[in-house]
Amino acid sequence: MDPIASALSWDSASTDNAAAYVGLLHAEAESTLENAVRLLLRNAQAKSQAFKADPVLLNCVGYYNHQLNTKIARLTMIPKRGDLETDATKLIHCWTSLGAAEYFESLIANNHGVGLQYVERLFHPLGIVVSDKNFKRLSSAGVREVATLVGSTTMLTEFALMRGTAVHAGTSEFRGRIQAESPSAILTRGQGAVRFVEELCQTLARRVW
Repeated sequence: MDPIASALSWDSASTDNAAAYVGLLHAEAESTLENAVRLLLRNAQAKSQAFKADPVLLNCVGYYNHQLNTKIARLTMIPKRGDLETDATKLIHCWTSLGAAEYFESLIANNHGVGLQYVERLFHPLGIVVSDKNFKRLSSAGVREVATLVGSTTMLTEFALMRGTAVHAGTSEFRGRIQAESPSAILTRGQGAVRFVEELCQTLARRVW
């Protein structure tokens, strides 16, 4: 951000720098969230193998089972949650041998953003509540709350919208988009997105890990 932090107006160079800043920070935030999900899933599998059925893995298998039955419309061999809770070996079998792990890896690989809907799609199936209103519908999919993120998603949403203009629109459209914004305002929005990622990761470390 340094090249434009002190800019007094938007010229060609500062506009290009701002677009690069927004695009690169978005990519880093997206990668961080995706890696966080992968780490949580690996940890949940390890805990289930060594100790007892982990709530995150139970949620994921339940969600996967629900997706199979609603989208593919076929019966599965996945036992009920109560059986998986009392027998972690069954849970591990469902995760490693019945396609659940592959399903979630595909979910992560096909994520392409940090907007609220993308974050919810990554974390709600694990039982991490980002938006209480949108999480409630997953109760019918066998997902139970493990932790709730405390904090506003407004800055993240605004930053994600700005990224869309910076990456997918032309230079003139992005220049028009940021004319009403100062360089410091762009920085503030970027910092807000970083703060959201930090708060989410702190919640995961304290409540889920």
